[in-house]
Amino acid sequence: GGGRGVARVGGAGGAGTRGPQLVSGTGLPVGVAFPPGEARVGGLLPSGTGVECPSKGQSTYWHVRTGGEPVPDICWTYETPLTDALAIRGHVAFEGDAVEIELSDR
Repeated sequence: GGGRGVARVGGAGGAGTRGPQLVSGTGLPVGVAFPPGEARVGGLLPSGTGVECPSKGQSTYWHVRTGGEPVPDICWTYETPLTDALAIRGHVAFEGDAVEIELSDR
């Protein structure tokens, strides 16, 4: 273990962790999930978007405001996950073209 991860939205540092979790879904790009309290993103706004996955449960998507207009649906959470998402309960996961993710093994 001991890897590190950083996510930046709109060039601003939004999250950093010593224990990033990689997340994936069928047909979706790999994302990175940050433990609760480590996603220090200014202005998480509920988007109203959610996706039901039969093995992970209901996800809740969020917009992120980084000084200008919100970046839509850039991150998501599983607050009450099913079996396949228990390891990332409450984590904030990022993926997409508007987020820059850096991972390292130190």
